[in-house]
Order: sequence, then C-alpha cells, then structure tokens
Amino acid sequence: MNKVIGVLVGLVVLASIGIFLLVSNIDGIVKNVIESVGTEVTGTDVSVGSVSIDLKTGKGTIKGLSIENPDGYESGDAFRLEEITLALDINSLSGEPVIINQIIVDGATVNYLAKGKDSNLQTIMNNVNSGGGSSGGDAASDEEGASTKIIIDEFRFTNASMNLSVVGVPGTEKNMVLDDVVSKNVGRSQNGVEPAEAAAIIMEPVIRKAVNTALNESGVMDKVKGLFR
Repeated sequence: MNKVIGVLVGLVVLASIGIFLLVSNIDGIVKNVIESVGTEVTGTDVSVGSVSIDLKTGKGTIKGLSIENPDGYESGDAFRLEEITLALDINSLSGEPVIINQIIVDGATVNYLAKGKDSNLQTIMNNVNSGGGSSGGDAASDEEGASTKIIIDEFRFTNASMNLSVVGVPGTEKNMVLDDVVSKNVGRSQNGVEPAEAAAIIMEPVIRKAVNTALNESGVMDKVKGLFR
C-alpha cells in the first residue's frame, strides 16, 4: 500500500512540475505557436515581437505581429498588427481545449499589392483555403502547443486601414478603411480545433474583406482591368 501511495504521490508531483513548466513558459510557447502555425497556414513568414500573458487575470498582449508578402512580391509586410489583446480562461490552461474568451486586433495595417490579375492577399487567401502553403508545415506540427485544441469565443478585427497599390503602375496608391470583421464561437461546436484550423477560420474572412474592398475600389482597380483590355 505504501508503495502505491508513493507512486501516486510521485505522479502528482511530476504532473505538477509539468504544468508549472508549461504555465511558466506560456509567453514563449504562445509566441512560437503563432509563428509556426501562422507560417503554415499563410504559406509565408509570420513573426511576433513579443507576447505577455498575466496568468492571474488571463489578460494578454501580443505585439509586433507581421505576415510577410508571399513569394513573387516585393519584400515587406502584407499585414502588420502592432498590438493584439486577448483574454484567456485560465482554468482551461491545464486541460483541453484551451478557451480564449476574446481576441481583439485593433488598428492593423494591411498592404494590398495588385499584380496582374492576382494580388499578395489573394495568394495568401488561396494558401489559407488550401490548408496552408508549402513552408513551415513540419515545423508547426512539431511545435509544443501546436496540436492543443482551442476554442475562440470571439475574434474582432477593428479599425484597420489598407494601403492599396498596383505593382508597376504609378499613381495607383490609395489608403482605405476596412470594415470591422467579427467571428464568434470558433471551434465551439467541435469542442475545440487545432490552432492551424482556428487561424484559418478567423483569417479567411479578414483577407476576403480586404480583397473585396480592393476590388470594389473603381478608381484604382479600373487601371488594373485596363492592363488586360
């Protein structure tokens, strides 16, 4: 009996150490997961400046998130998200799924580059819809936390601006305002989805909004159409 109790106590201690190590390094884990999963989903490099999560309140910030232009376009960012705020259900961190109550992206900058009949954002959206681009997939699947199922109760993409231009056509530069995009209950009906799927679910309507806004901008996009008459 004493041996059984000793084994149980040992397992409890090991589990506690594992949870402590996971929780104490949550900032680094979240940063790595965003970069690896984001790169997998978009097919282009995703980087994060910093992540800070307060485990007492569940509140957190992600700063300096950028999604680079895909291959075939000039170097630079397609998306620049200076600050993202989030609220976690801290009671869910020790189990699965991890519940994210809210993510707010406020004041992002989107750079839309039209090139012939295609664009940088359309290329990224194609990658998202096809399950990700060719880069980063293996790394993302091996990343700690990348397979943990999550639920996102609310995602808000608000007050974003978009710089629109046609590659190789002077005078087409224009700054525009994007309508807000809101997604709710991501992964809720499935009792959680993997981060890559959640990322695709929340990104697709944002990119689609940006692409449709650009295509409906007659002053600039008429010049694109004129290239193919």
